Amino acid sequence: MSYIDCTAVEVPEEVLRLIPAAMARRHKALPIKLEDNKLTLAMAEPQNLQAIDQLRFKTAKEIVPRLGLHGELRCAIDKHYG
Repeated sequence: MSYIDCTAVEVPEEVLRLIPAAMARRHKALPIKLEDNKLTLAMAEPQNLQAIDQLRFKTAKEIVPRLGLHGELRCAIDKHYG
């Protein structure tokens, strides 16, 4: 599983709008980029299939999970979602 440094990413506004802030916080998941129909997410638990399924259903995108550290994700979600 690839690691993403959440402190060093800048997420485009249109990518952030794909996942509501409450859902991002609940699943500790930050959308990073959208290419074609694939949404790359930094996740604290990228092996959590239930969370991935819920995110896939919400976004109607193929989810590409990447590992993010809990603390980095929390700070990045707060920074990007306010």
